[in-house]
Amino acid sequence: MENANLTTSSVQDRIKVIAVIGATGEIGRRFVEQLLALEDPMLEVVSMVRDKTKVSLSHAGTKIYEIDITKRETLENAFLEISKTQGELLGVINAAGVVAFGESGSLPEDVVSQLVGVNTLGVLNILGAALKYVSQGGWVLNMSGVAAEMPVMGMGAYCSSKAGASMAMKVANRELKRRGARAIDVRVGHTETGLAGRALYGEPLKMSQGLDPDYVVSEILKHVKNGETDIGPDRFLRTS
Repeated sequence: MENANLTTSSVQDRIKVIAVIGATGEIGRRFVEQLLALEDPMLEVVSMVRDKTKVSLSHAGTKIYEIDITKRETLENAFLEISKTQGELLGVINAAGVVAFGESGSLPEDVVSQLVGVNTLGVLNILGAALKYVSQGGWVLNMSGVAAEMPVMGMGAYCSSKAGASMAMKVANRELKRRGARAIDVRVGHTETGLAGRALYGEPLKMSQGLDPDYVVSEILKHVKNGETDIGPDRFLRTS
């Protein structure tokens, strides 16, 4: 990937911060690695995780914030500290998410609550906590996934939770245009992250070979640099 700083011309004189939420996951970890690989002296990357014990060597050189996206206060505290001590909040990447499998109406209530709590409420909490700190020209990105627009049998609750997140991002993007910021909705197709094997409930569906996560992250960063806000599954064509 080319050595880009992912910024607009409006924020060049102060250290810029990109926060990666879900930084210990397969996608989040790669965002951290590829952003650090840019070696931009004006860019600082921070890792936001639910469990600090899962932090790996990939996060070396980043400040770690322990947060829970289902609790807005933890996010607000983290973003406030970033703005006070580290620099201007340029970007927020949400790579956190959970999945469950089962026919509509068959999932236990607590599982549905977790799906909506993380995948939908979590995104609304991120928007509510981050937008007051995101700089002009900045952005918030969410990995809504192709499930947000594709009705998949056996994944009704999951698709619903992702569709809610995707709509929240679309509305937020229209609102943010007034202040020169962006909400970026990413709806990439099935990617080989192993998330299905860590489902909250049910047996994973049989799926074809997914996209390579390193490729997915590099493509997303390229589209972010190009100023895009709607990154659908058609933007990811390679499978290996």
